[in-house]
Amino acid sequence: MKDKILIVDDEENMLDFLSNILAREYEVETAINGNYAKEKLKKEKIDMVIADLRMPIMNGKELIKYIHKEVDPDIINIIITGHSEDWSYVDATDQHVFHYFNKGEFEPKDLKKVVKNGLELRKLRLKEKAYQKRLEKEVEDRTKELKKTYEALEQKKALLEYQYQIKSMLTSVIPLLLYGAPPASKNRFIMEMCNQIEKILYNKYISELKEIDMNTLAAILCQIMNDLGGEFEVYRVTDKIGVVKGNKCPWGKEAQKNPVLCMHCNCIFSRIATKVFDKVIVSLEKTIGNKDDYCIISMKRF
Repeated sequence: MKDKILIVDDEENMLDFLSNILAREYEVETAINGNYAKEKLKKEKIDMVIADLRMPIMNGKELIKYIHKEVDPDIINIIITGHSEDWSYVDATDQHVFHYFNKGEFEPKDLKKVVKNGLELRKLRLKEKAYQKRLEKEVEDRTKELKKTYEALEQKKALLEYQYQIKSMLTSVIPLLLYGAPPASKNRFIMEMCNQIEKILYNKYISELKEIDMNTLAAILCQIMNDLGGEFEVYRVTDKIGVVKGNKCPWGKEAQKNPVLCMHCNCIFSRIATKVFDKVIVSLEKTIGNKDDYCIISMKRF
């Protein structure tokens, strides 16, 4: 595809002269004043503008400022004028003008050379911008990946802290409290600890839910056990009955060493279930802690 050049001059013979020089190598558009040039710039993708300096309605200086600010700062601008006193070469090149010709003082070959160099410069600028944009996109994508990784690590950290909190209560704190405790104190210790765990679990999984049916409650029970390191799934559910099955115990071998953990879980889940439904019974039908192959926890509404 040929580069597109817009020539702007209020003298038609100058438009024809410049067009004839460039038309073989480039696609050339013309405009007789700045307003027509603006319309062309809105509709066409222009690579270079060659403009007269002194024109009615909008002069070349105003047109170039408009191009740089409103259209495309990478368009190459060339001034050809018979009134160099209106805008000095130094000022023009400081204001986004690539080259400055005085009318009648240049050869066609000089114009062709400047046009070629200017368009090559534009291509380099566009490549540089595309490369910069690609780098920025790569940095943005990498930043998003790192953010996701960080968030995942934070979630994992929070989960591990949560697991440690609950597991330490059940596997360490309760046995410690019960060890050597007077018989009259055992129930009080268990109730206090179950109350704490129930509150933690209820606030984490249930408190913000508006409506809960049996299927939702069964799924929440599975999520609690899975977040603690188990492998549980909803096994069977109806409006009145919910059954979950666990193939991996979150307490590991500790459950068989200390089967009371299963009793505590049943107590805690019963408390949570009764907060959701008025009348419900939670039962441990099978437990890995009792050396069954899997766990079965059932919930039944009345």
